[in-house]
Amino acid sequence: MDLAASSLEALQAAVPEPDWPAAAAAQARLDSLTKPRGSLGQLESLLVRLAACTGLACPALEHRVVLLAAADHGVAAEGVSAIPRK
Repeated sequence: MDLAASSLEALQAAVPEPDWPAAAAAQARLDSLTKPRGSLGQLESLLVRLAACTGLACPALEHRVVLLAAADHGVAAEGVSAIPRK
């Protein structure tokens, strides 16, 4: 086994198992809010995953970052986009 593989295995071993009760509590909290269930889309599933990773049903994020990426993936070049190419 090479050094990179053993380092990866050590890193994987250090990652704790997901905390499923925290994830369930986060989902229950989301479902109890005054909003339609699932209305926040992927933000809800992200929060549930974050709860599973942190072990906290209501995790706090100290350093928030928003990443926005957009592209036409060649659709405009095919002439099928609703917005013309510039």
